Amino acid sequence: MPGAINIDPYRTGINTVRACGENLPFKNESVDSVLCSAVLEHVREPHLIIEEMYRILKKGGEVYIEMPFLQPFHAAPDDYSRLTINGLKYLLRDFKEIGAGIAVGPGSTVAWIFVEYVQIFFKNKSLKRLVKNIAKVITFPLKYFDKFIINRSASAAVASAFYFYGKK
Repeated sequence: MPGAINIDPYRTGINTVRACGENLPFKNESVDSVLCSAVLEHVREPHLIIEEMYRILKKGGEVYIEMPFLQPFHAAPDDYSRLTINGLKYLLRDFKEIGAGIAVGPGSTVAWIFVEYVQIFFKNKSLKRLVKNIAKVITFPLKYFDKFIINRSASAAVASAFYFYGKK
């Protein structure tokens, strides 16, 4: 992506700025768009990140955010929250909604939860890893069914993640 900048609180690199999302090193209204995927569940106060996004976005700038709904705990390094589609829309209420809906469907939810579930029964790391991989093979087709059911209203009740696309 030309002109894309990655924000990471732990490392720097090519096109990567070391910063926390609650205090971005950009001027007010200086950024064209913000993409935030699978991040907000890992911060204690996601509303502060959203406020910063709003501050740095130019008028008419676009925001795209994905947030989990039904996903197992996945610390990186922490894991704090999940949101319904209504919760995500509320969090982003200062933006004009262009679109919102299911980002990751119910088949992925079932597959991921099943893979985590079967591991509970095993303490031995090698056996646990083997069972995890077998469960992944068994459940991998489920995510492909999402293509056929993702637009059904009932899918939102068990979606893995939602997205919000909006404008300042």
